Order: sequence, then C-alpha cells, then structure tokens
Amino acid sequence: MTIAEYKTAIQTEINDKLSLINLHLDFYPGGLSDTITLLMAKGLAYLDSLITYFKDQAFWVTASGIYLARKCADYDIAINEGSFAKGEVTFKRFVPGKAINIPAETLVGCNPEYFLGINFKTTEDVVMLEGEATVTAPIQAVGRGTRFNVEPNTIRYLLTSITGIDQVYNTNATTGGVDADTDDILRNKGMQYLQNLSRATNSALDYGSSLVSGVKSIYKKEKPKGWILYNSDDENVSKTGNWTSIEDTEFYYGDAYKTTQVGDYLEYTYYGEKIIPKVGGTTDNSYIEVYIDGFLKTTENAQSRQKVIDLREQKTPLGWHTLKLKLVSGELIVDCFKVYSSAVREGEIDIYVDDGSGTASWEVLKNLKTELENWRACGIKLNILRAEIRNINIKLKILFGQYIDKTQTKTDIEADIREYITNIKAGGTIYQSAIIGATTCGRDNKVLKVEIIEPTTDIQLLPNEIARAFSVVIIE
Repeated sequence: MTIAEYKTAIQTEINDKLSLINLHLDFYPGGLSDTITLLMAKGLAYLDSLITYFKDQAFWVTASGIYLARKCADYDIAINEGSFAKGEVTFKRFVPGKAINIPAETLVGCNPEYFLGINFKTTEDVVMLEGEATVTAPIQAVGRGTRFNVEPNTIRYLLTSITGIDQVYNTNATTGGVDADTDDILRNKGMQYLQNLSRATNSALDYGSSLVSGVKSIYKKEKPKGWILYNSDDENVSKTGNWTSIEDTEFYYGDAYKTTQVGDYLEYTYYGEKIIPKVGGTTDNSYIEVYIDGFLKTTENAQSRQKVIDLREQKTPLGWHTLKLKLVSGELIVDCFKVYSSAVREGEIDIYVDDGSGTASWEVLKNLKTELENWRACGIKLNILRAEIRNINIKLKILFGQYIDKTQTKTDIEADIREYITNIKAGGTIYQSAIIGATTCGRDNKVLKVEIIEPTTDIQLLPNEIARAFSVVIIE
C-alpha cells in the first residue's frame, strides 16, 4: 500500500468507530487530525517496507549484503574476499643528482584513458641514492581483483608528484589479484549448492570450482580424444623402490617423483595408442630403460631435468598398455605423461581452468582437483588442465604524427595491445577494431593512420583457449 492508501484507510477506520457515537471528523488538508493520520500512515508504510525487506532476506533469490553472507555461513559456503595484485616498479630520472626519497603510499598507475582506475601504491620507503638513475620499489594494487594483474610496461604514470623523478615503469607483470565474490556470485553459489546436493551433475562441477580461490571459470570437455597430459601422481602410477616427491614450478603440476636407487622403476597404465613420458636427471650418466607392455623399447640418457622421450613411433593398438621406466644409473625424475588416443575416453572429463591470467598456478589446479573430488561421480575421471595459450602475431603499419618520441610511442602501443589481448577471456573474440582502438586511444596527433596487416580478420578463440600477443611488429 502507498502512504496515501494507508492514510485513507486510517481515516476511514477512525470515522467508522466515531459513527457508533454519532461523531465525525473532517480530515481537511493541513488540519491537525489530517497531519496526525499522515504521520501514522508514513510510519505504517515504513514498517511494512521493513517487514518486506527482512522477509526477502530469508530467501536465496532476494537476500543481499550481510544477510546473503550469513546464509552462506549457514551452509559452510566459502566466500572469496578477493586479493590485491602485487609487483614492483622502477623509478627513473634522466639527469642523476642528489638522493631522492620516494615514500610508501606513492601512487603509480596505468594509462587512465585506457585502464581507468588501475592504480598501485608503493609499500615501502625507498631512496634513489646520489648519482644513481633508478631505484625499484614494491607495489600493491589500490583495489582487489584480477583487473589489477597487468602486463609488463603497463604501469607508466606517476600519480604522486616527486621532484626529480622522470619516469616509472614495471619490468614484470603484477600478479596475485583475485576478484571478490559479488552478491550475484554468492547467490548463484547458494542456489547451485542446493540444486546439486546429489553431486555428479554438470553444474555441480561449476559450483565446486566456484569455491576455489583463483578460479575465474572452467570449460568442460567430456569424453576427450587426442593428446592428454597426465601427472606423475595419477592413480594409474605405481612405484617400486625408494622414490621421493620433489617440487619445482618447472614441473607439470609443480611436482615430480625422483629416485637415485639403481633398479628402481615406475609403471604407468594408460589407455591409448601412443605415449610420450617427460623425465629428467641432473647427472650426465642418468640412463633409464623404457619398456612398453614388458618389451624394452629404448635406453635413454635423461641428462636434463626436462627430457622428453619421443615414443610416437612405438605405436600400439588402441587399448590398455603399461609403460615402465627403470633406472640403470645416475638418477631418474618422472614428471608427466602425454598419451594419445584416437577414440573417445569414456568416463573422462577434461576441465580447463581460466584464472584470468591464462597461466593458472599449479597450486590453484591442485586446490581445484582436491575440491572437485567432493563433486565428481564415482567412475568419472577429472583431468584438471590449464587453459591453453594461443599465441597471436600482431603486425601494424602506422603513420605517426610529427614531433613525437616514436620509440616511446611504439613501446606504449605494444603494451596496450598486449594488455587488450591478455584481458580477453577464454572463448572470447579478438577484434581488429579493438586492436586499432588500443593503438589510437589517447594518442591524438601521435597516430594519424593505422593499417592492420596481421591478423587478417577477427579471431574467435576456442572455449579452452587464452590469447597472448606472441609478437607485436610496428612498421612505418
């Protein structure tokens, strides 16, 4: 009811009661009785709105803010609060002079015309010593989220004026920014949780992935065929002897198994036709024997930590086979296995992870693998993979204006194009018009004309692909 409707109802009720004793009130506008009943109407309308509001907070579809957070807590649904991207910048001066103090909280940022609000602050006091031309300082984003994960040479603006400093830039990308859950995301989490208590559904995997910090989205490919990577901790791996687990980011999934005991061996049972094991050994005499189904196929010197044993010529009939890797001398490190099958793999689902950067950390993939164990059906194997990188070559012919620093302008253009390509989500489209926009945005009188030589058309990414600018060539 509106305030006017409440007011009419109150006045009607009052006169109905007064009529029992032959009385009547004339509620003329502005009169005392009219004013009192108006205040009563406003109070009732406000009370009604509060009752409606708190009633709505009891439901997933209408709850918001702290009430939505409380409902998540009731069901032990994790809330991702997001995190700040971090990195470092280099401050530079063209004419060396006296020492310059650059205090913590100094603001730097990206091009405000193209990356509005993507700013950072230094987290420590640093000093550019007398006679020095550069000094490096750690930075943190002013806000949480993946949009603050920016490419090298993207931070180029000094937003806090410091006398004597002429330039700022980031040599490396900033990392670690994670988006916080919005009300819409939490609401979907809650509704998906209730809808998928039975597990094993397609949307249950979506829900499970939403609980893992750092996962932006996933793409599911059921019954995959072709080449698939399997980690050395796969359930079909068995080890005989004294094996230890080692960790290093250069390994697939960030870990591998190692032995130095001659005679130790590892076996991997796989379904397919071809297999390429990735092994290693840090000594020159790290020799291993490679068997398939009990037959010796080759003896290899795994003298590097990333030795790929190409067994593609050792094709076997489609079916189950066993690879055996046996240490003859030195040491043996087993990283992963690449298996080819021309037929679909029944009961397997490839899950490609997009973290917003295209290079999801092994920690994120491991956390997702652990979480999805709670949501997969019995008999279903989940292969957790990074979104695949698709390298894009960019070639432009540009007519520059006069009296500009062409070298710096080319550097800025390349950084902006790379940033545009990087920010396209898995399965998105690379538009030629957007490349031109990244080239010309905020460069009035600097860029007079742009011709795109490569790519020759818009590029549609596959659902499991993340784009990266492999090369950016600018010719005049």
